Amino acid sequence: PARQTSTTDHPPTAMTAAELTLIDNHVVVACTVDEAIQLLDGPDQIASSFGAVREETSTVIRSSRGDCVLERLSERWLPTDQVLTVDGRIGDVAVHAHLTLMPVAHSISNGHVQPGTRIWVHAELGPGSQTRRAARIITAAFTHGLEHLRLKLDRAGLSDAPLSSRNGDGDGLSSTS
Repeated sequence: PARQTSTTDHPPTAMTAAELTLIDNHVVVACTVDEAIQLLDGPDQIASSFGAVREETSTVIRSSRGDCVLERLSERWLPTDQVLTVDGRIGDVAVHAHLTLMPVAHSISNGHVQPGTRIWVHAELGPGSQTRRAARIITAAFTHGLEHLRLKLDRAGLSDAPLSSRNGDGDGLSSTS
């Protein structure tokens, strides 16, 4: 028998892989997670680092590609897990995004491991009339924000540059459709 599901099992913003536009980017900086978390201590500081402006229930995302408004439906900041997740909408486009900090070995020299932090940003955008526009704005905001964080956090000046594209066309976007 077919299983019936309610909207609590699959909220209206749930999307299948075939409908998503994915945006991924990261930077590795020469500092510990504890040092990074001091600059990225909560949604307000994280938004500011990416040039976004938070309001009561929305966030204005500003980038070189334009501006858009993310209406936040839910937001979870888990500092002990070093992760921020946000679900919301940009117009008719469902959005799920997260920022995650992860400890990594930045470099090894003379037998000593130098600590580093990977700052990973990821967004999933559903179908809608503004998906491509929103994706270009978010991609530019991610790139700018990661470079800003690299300059602020990287002690050694040897960090990996942000990955500007996962699919090779230079816009940082991949679509599963």
